[in-house]
Amino acid sequence: MSQVRRVVLFPRFSAFASADTFRTAPINVREFATAEITAWRSGGIGTITVCEVFLEESADLLTWTRVDVPTATPILLPVANTEVTAEYALELPWVRGAFRLVGAAVSAWAVGNFTLRDQ
Repeated sequence: MSQVRRVVLFPRFSAFASADTFRTAPINVREFATAEITAWRSGGIGTITVCEVFLEESADLLTWTRVDVPTATPILLPVANTEVTAEYALELPWVRGAFRLVGAAVSAWAVGNFTLRDQ
């Protein structure tokens, strides 16, 4: 049975305001094979036109790209007050969480279940 480690990307209930992309610190994922990310957001204040949660990966901590999801879009698009989940295959040694907001303000969180690689 694979071991899973829980990693909080954005704590409950983080507040995000203005049009921007907010990112976590890099996470060393060399020992992990996959990450199942769950995200939630509030209804928000003002008009929310884009609200996305996704993972970015890097080989060198300098160049970052979005992690692809084989069966779905690499972006989680939480609807107000609803949890969404996606599983990501981890191929590069570093990942970071990203939350992109275009709109006024929301409260949100994201957490990952990272599964260790088989030894």
